[in-house]
Amino acid sequence: MTETTIQAEPLTAAAFAPFGQVIDPEPATGKRLGFGTTIRFDDLIAFDFGDGRAKLDVYRVQPATGAIPVPFLERHPLSTQLFAALTPAPFLVVVAPPLADADGPDPARIRAFQGRPGQAISYHRGTWHGAILALERETDFIAIDRGGPEPNRDVADIGGVSVLPLR
Repeated sequence: MTETTIQAEPLTAAAFAPFGQVIDPEPATGKRLGFGTTIRFDDLIAFDFGDGRAKLDVYRVQPATGAIPVPFLERHPLSTQLFAALTPAPFLVVVAPPLADADGPDPARIRAFQGRPGQAISYHRGTWHGAILALERETDFIAIDRGGPEPNRDVADIGGVSVLPLR
């Protein structure tokens, strides 16, 4: 199997759009509430749980360094999935579009995005992605996705792929 190293790129809404949505509230887009000490950012994510229900989990992720191996990608065919860091630290997400003529991720088109503190992401339904990766320190992430009795996770082995964080 060929070894591939992917260089992370900055997480921006435009670059990540084929895979999901970026949550990155800008004060100018919010509404002032209460005594002027609160800004509300409305309707940032369009959740898609099909006929399932929303569930919230917390992931505690140990920091990774150097070239980070990514042995598999997964997807959730029945729902979107949101990850938001509770710890102010950078993080990495690894994604790939589906193969044009088969049921799996396209290993030739894997991309990695490095998020900064204050950002979060929501994968589109069916987006192939790796495990959320913490950088610099142990990081807690909340995850919102679909609960219910139906299986909602497919896994594909991609072997030999590593990701390099931005410096």
